[in-house]
Amino acid sequence: MVVTFALIAVFISTASGFRHAENHEPQVAAIVTALLSKMTPEEKARQLTIFSGVDCCITNGIFDEKKAATYFGTVGAGVLDSYGRNTDPILANKIQRAAVKASRFGIGAIIAEECQHGVQGDWHTMFPSPYTMAAAFDKDLMQQIGEVIGTEARAGSIHECWSPVCGLAREPRWGRSEEEMSEDPFLAGELVEAMVKGMNGVSRGANLSSSNTVAPKLKHYAAYSIPENGANTAPTPIGRRVLQEIFLPPFEKAIRAGAQGIMSSYNEIDGVPTSSDSWLLTEQLRDTFKFQGYVCADFGAIERLGPSTHYVAFNDSDCVRQFLEAGGSVNGHDFEGSYESIIVNLTRSGVLSEETLDASAGAVLAVKVRLGLAKHPTQREGDLPYNPYVNESLVQHYLGDNPQHIAIAEKITQESVVLLENKNKTLPFNPSKIKKLLVVGPNADEARAGDYSAAGWAGGAPNGGGNINNKNTVTILEGLKQEFPDADVSYIVGAGILSGIDYWTAVQRHSLSVSEEFEPTAPSVPYKKAPEYKVVKQGMQGLKAEYFANTDFKGVPMTRLDYAPNFHYIDLGPDPIRLPNGTFSVRWTGLLTPDSSVKGAKLQCNTCQGHFCTPTGSKQANCTITLDGSKYTPGTKFDLERGHSVKIQIEYWQQSSQSSSVFLQWCLLPDIPNNVNSNATIQQAVDLVADTDAIVIVVGGANNDGTSSTEGEGLDRASLALDGDQLALIHAVSKAAKEANKLTVTVLVDGKPTSEPSLTQLPAVIAAFQGGQAGGTAVARVISGSYNPSGKLPVSFPVSSEVLPVYYNYKPSAKRSHIYLDFKDSIVIWPFGHGLSYTTFALGNLDVPATPVPKTGGVNISCTVTNHGDVDGETVVQLYLRHVGAPVTMPVKMLKGFVRVHIASGATATIAFPTVNVERELSFVNRQYQRELPAGGQFLVSVGLSSDDPSPLTGKFTISV
Repeated sequence: MVVTFALIAVFISTASGFRHAENHEPQVAAIVTALLSKMTPEEKARQLTIFSGVDCCITNGIFDEKKAATYFGTVGAGVLDSYGRNTDPILANKIQRAAVKASRFGIGAIIAEECQHGVQGDWHTMFPSPYTMAAAFDKDLMQQIGEVIGTEARAGSIHECWSPVCGLAREPRWGRSEEEMSEDPFLAGELVEAMVKGMNGVSRGANLSSSNTVAPKLKHYAAYSIPENGANTAPTPIGRRVLQEIFLPPFEKAIRAGAQGIMSSYNEIDGVPTSSDSWLLTEQLRDTFKFQGYVCADFGAIERLGPSTHYVAFNDSDCVRQFLEAGGSVNGHDFEGSYESIIVNLTRSGVLSEETLDASAGAVLAVKVRLGLAKHPTQREGDLPYNPYVNESLVQHYLGDNPQHIAIAEKITQESVVLLENKNKTLPFNPSKIKKLLVVGPNADEARAGDYSAAGWAGGAPNGGGNINNKNTVTILEGLKQEFPDADVSYIVGAGILSGIDYWTAVQRHSLSVSEEFEPTAPSVPYKKAPEYKVVKQGMQGLKAEYFANTDFKGVPMTRLDYAPNFHYIDLGPDPIRLPNGTFSVRWTGLLTPDSSVKGAKLQCNTCQGHFCTPTGSKQANCTITLDGSKYTPGTKFDLERGHSVKIQIEYWQQSSQSSSVFLQWCLLPDIPNNVNSNATIQQAVDLVADTDAIVIVVGGANNDGTSSTEGEGLDRASLALDGDQLALIHAVSKAAKEANKLTVTVLVDGKPTSEPSLTQLPAVIAAFQGGQAGGTAVARVISGSYNPSGKLPVSFPVSSEVLPVYYNYKPSAKRSHIYLDFKDSIVIWPFGHGLSYTTFALGNLDVPATPVPKTGGVNISCTVTNHGDVDGETVVQLYLRHVGAPVTMPVKMLKGFVRVHIASGATATIAFPTVNVERELSFVNRQYQRELPAGGQFLVSVGLSSDDPSPLTGKFTISV
C-alpha cells in the first residue's frame, strides 16, 4: 500500500497527545509540503539515509572539515548515529553546521543514539535494564526516568533516542529478553507510555524543540521478542489475533503518547517479513494508531528481505522498493553507499512513485521540523522554532553527577529488587549484629547493567559505548561495605560464571586508592569547568591519571582523578575539551587493595579496537603494568593478601581513537591446576563460612563479558539453569552455613529468569536482575533492612526451559500444573507479580461497580490495604480481570491496574485503581479480526499481591449492552 504525504499530514493534524503544542501541527504539514515541492529526488533520498557520525566527519577525535564536506556534498544529512555516545556538544555543533551549510534549505541532521535505560554514552545516568525497571511497577517513576533521559540526551547533542523497547519478555531463552518491559502487555504499555511522555516533554508541557527533550523511537516492531525456539531473528509463531491483542498494544500506547519513530524488526510473522508488511507499517501504524513519525529499519533488515534471509525480494532494488512502499523511510545502514542511488534510480525509472518517495521523506522531515532541525524554505515571522544546534553549556549541569538524576536511579533500582524467599525472617541482616560478613560469588563485584547501557559491557569488556569509570556505579560488594560499615567484609569468588575457563573481572574503584596527594589540572568528569577537588587526598578512591598529548609520555600532562582504568574512548580523546585528540598516552598510579586473599591471582590490561581485544600478554598490547616497582608480566600468577595494598602503575598509549578502550582486569579464582572452577575452589569458600556471621552469595549471568557471556543480543540459550558451578557453590556454602547456624541470602543478578527449583529451599533469595549504577546500593540496603523490598516479578520463573511458555495470562485450555506424565507439580517457580516484604499486608473491602458499566465508559475499583507488620513498607496491589462469555477465547486473567502504595506499620489505606477504560482496555479482537466492545460482557475481578495470590479479593461486574 502506498501512503502519500498528504495522508500523513492529515494524521499529524488529527492525532491526540503527540505533544503540548498540538495546534502547531498544521504548520508542520505546511513546512514539509513546501520543502518537498522544492527538493530533488537526491535531496529526498538523503533524508532517508542513516550514516555514522564518526565516519562522516571525525578523524582521530577531531572534526574533519574536508571529510564532512565530502559526505554532505550538496544534499546535507538525514540521520547520524554512532556519534551521540561520544557526548561532545562542541563537536556536534561543528558537524551540524557542516550539514546545515550543505543543505539548500538549512536542514539539520538528526543525531540518534540508543537510550533503553539511559543514554548509551559517556557519563550518562545508567538506569537498570528495562526488564529490571519493570519490576518496580512504578509508572510515575518511569516518567521521571524518561525526563532524565531526554534532558541528558539533548544536553549531549542527541535528538532521537532508540527507546523504549515495546516488546514482551515471553520467550526467556531469547538473549534479548532483558530489553523488554515484562511479559505483560498492560504493564509494558503503561511503562513505555510514561517513559515516552517523559522523553518528549509531554509530561512537562514542553515540545520536541526544547533543550531537554528527545524524539523517542520505539523498538522492535513487531513481536520480535518471541522468536521460534528462542533463536534471534527467527520467525514469530503467532497469529494476527495474538499480535493485535498482546503484542501491539504497548506500541499503540507509546505512539499515542507521542513517539516519533518506529524501528521495524528482522522477523517474519505468518510468512510476511515485518519490514515489508504494509498492514503493520501503514494500516496499523498510520490508520489505526495515528502514528506521525517515520519508520527506520533495524540494521540490515531491508537487505534481509532478499536472498540473504527471507527471499521475498529479487535483488537490492526490490528490497528497498518493498520497504518504502510498505511504509518505511530510513535504512539501517543497509546497502551503505548505494541506498540513496537505489532510491533515486527507482524513482526516476517510475518503479517507485514520487508519492511514495514524498511520503517516506516527508515523514522524516516532519520529525525534523518538530525538533527544530528544519524550517520553511522561506522562513517567515511566526514560524515554528528553528535551532539545529545544542546549547553547549548544558552538559556540565546534567552529565556525570547530577544529584537529582542519581537519586532517581537509586529509587528505581531499590523498587525493582524482588524478595523471592525469606524463610523464618532470615532477612534483613541487622548491621549492629554482623561483625564479619562473607561475600561469595562471581557477580558480587561486577556492575551488571545489561545490553545497551551507558556502560556498554559493564563487566569490563567493550560494547559500543559508554564509560563505566564512574563514581556513581556501585557493585554489590561495595554496597555491602558501605551498608555494614562496622563489619569486616571479605570476598571470595568461589566459582566463575562458566566453568573450565579463567574468570576475568574489572578492577572496581573501591579496590583502588590514591597513594600520594596531588593537585589535579582537569576534572574527572570532563564537561565540568574546573576539577572537582582542589587537592586529591591520599586514600581517596581511584588513581592519579596523567594524560600526555603524545604516545611517549612526554611534556606537561593533564592530571586528574580517574576512578578506575576502565574506559571506552569511542573515537575521541580522553577529554573532548582539554585533550580531544585520539593520539595520547596515560599513566595511572596508586594502590591496589583486594578484598580477597588469593594464591595464584592474575592481572591484565585488556586493550581493544572495536570488538577486537588484546590482553597485555599479547605482542600487540599497548599497555604495561608495574607492581611494587617491578614490571609485571600479564597473566603471571601472584599472590594477593586481603587488605594488603600493592603499589600499581599502568601505562597505556594509543595512536588512534577508533573504537578504542582499555580495562584493568584481574582473575581472582585461586590457582587450581587444570581445573579452574573445581570442587577445590568451592571448598575454599566453604572453609570461610565458620569464621563469619552471615554470607551473601551473588550469582547469575553476564552480558558481553568476553568468554563469560551468557546473555544479551545474539546469546540465545537452550537452558535457563545457572551456568558453570554456580549452583554447586550455592548449595555447598548454604549447607555449611546451615550446619554452622549462619545467616545466608542468595542474590540472583541476571537478565533472565533462573530455572532452578531447588532455590526455593534456601533461607532467603533475592532477584536483583541488572541494577545499573545503583545496583549494589539497592541490594545492600534491602539486605540490611534500611529499605523494605517492594519489587514484583515482571516475568514468571519456569522450573525448566523445557516447559515454556509459562506467562501468567494463558488461555483456558492451557495449564500451568499437572501437565506432564513425568512432572505433576506447577511448572512455575515464582509467578508474575510475586514479591515479598519484611512486613505483612492484608487486602479488604473490595468495591466494584454494582450496575452495568457503559460500554463507552470506565470501570472504577477500589479496596483497602492494611499493614499488619512491625515496619513500614510499600507494596504493589494488582488488579486482574477475566472476560467471561466473549465470542473468542480470552486469557484466564489479565492485569488491568496496579497501585504502588506506602503504608505505615499498623495503618490502613484505601486505594483506587486508575479507571479502566472499557474501549481501550477491555475491547477484544473478534472473529473478523476487528476491535469489538464487550457489550453485555461479564468480567471477573481478582485483586491481590501477585498474579497467583492464594487469597485474592474477588468480585464481578458487567458491561451494558
